[in-house]
Amino acid sequence: MALDIKARFASYTERWMLLWIGAKCLFAELFSDGFSNLLDRTFAKLYTSLSHDFAKCEADLSPVPRYVALADGITLELGPGCGTQLPRMNAKALTHVYGIEPNTEIIPALQEKVESLPEIRPIYTTINASFEDEAALKAHGIVEASLDTIVCMQVMCSVPDAVNAAKRAHRLLKPGGQFLFWEHTANFCQLNVSGLWNIIWSPLLGGCAMGVDVETAIMNAGPWDIVELGRDEGSERPYNLLPRVWGRLVKVEQ
Repeated sequence: MALDIKARFASYTERWMLLWIGAKCLFAELFSDGFSNLLDRTFAKLYTSLSHDFAKCEADLSPVPRYVALADGITLELGPGCGTQLPRMNAKALTHVYGIEPNTEIIPALQEKVESLPEIRPIYTTINASFEDEAALKAHGIVEASLDTIVCMQVMCSVPDAVNAAKRAHRLLKPGGQFLFWEHTANFCQLNVSGLWNIIWSPLLGGCAMGVDVETAIMNAGPWDIVELGRDEGSERPYNLLPRVWGRLVKVEQ
């Protein structure tokens, strides 16, 4: 029982450092520029300051670099943030890359990253809009069955409706197009704890919500051929509030 309590406590509190950094960013932004767009500014400051650490974590512990390198043709990246994934893309395999990013405050950092990559710069377009904004997508020719690849790394947790977002992604892909993702999903045994964390977690972390069943949303979005699918084993960390799921899915040709 003692070990069980210790394991629970460790899992429930392991994210406190990120929240502490987020809180410091919040107060720094509040005192520098007031309340205007405060939460977007807070997340932009947090994410850009930790982007190197996030990238290293992905490189060491995830399939993200390998997946991103598989993007080809006309590609849409959901929530590119400050452009962490761009150096991992194989420009020779790409026709064009669109990055749809709703946080206006992080766009300058994204553009700076694009400008620093001469092989990406001529083929990259930033769309400052939410993924729900179909008019913004359509303005760039992103319509049903128009995309070869969608890159989705730690994004579905922060969209307003993961189910509809996943269905939209499936619709936008051409038959044979690929959906590359690495996300955190729900631990159904810990939803009450996740809900409590979300009170402070979501505002500081760009709308990220623990407990979203991202895996089911993606897998039920439409017919897929599963090239690769993986997830954290619950038996290894039963109290994990952010279990990971990842995969490479191909839209079934009908």
